[in-house]
Amino acid sequence: MLPNTPDRVPLHTSAAVNRRIQQDTAESVRWHARHPERLDQRLRELDAEWDIERMLKPTLLPSLSPAPCSASSWIGASLPCPWP
Repeated sequence: MLPNTPDRVPLHTSAAVNRRIQQDTAESVRWHARHPERLDQRLRELDAEWDIERMLKPTLLPSLSPAPCSASSWIGASLPCPWP
C-alpha cells in the first residue's frame, strides 16, 4: 500500500530537500496573501496536478506485483525487488 499523499514525499526525501519544500511552500502562501487575485489560477494548477496523481494511482498499483521481479530475472536484468 502506498503511503498517504502528504507523507510520501517527506518519507522518501532528504531532510534538506524537505526543508526547502517547506520554505518554498511558506513563501508561496505569503506571496499569494499579497496577491490574492492570482490565487484562483494557482488553485486550478494544483487541482490539475492532483488530477494526474489520482489518475496514476489506480493505473500503477496493479503493476506492483511480484511478476516484474520474476520477469526481470528471466530476461537477465538486475532489478531490485522490494518484496521477498
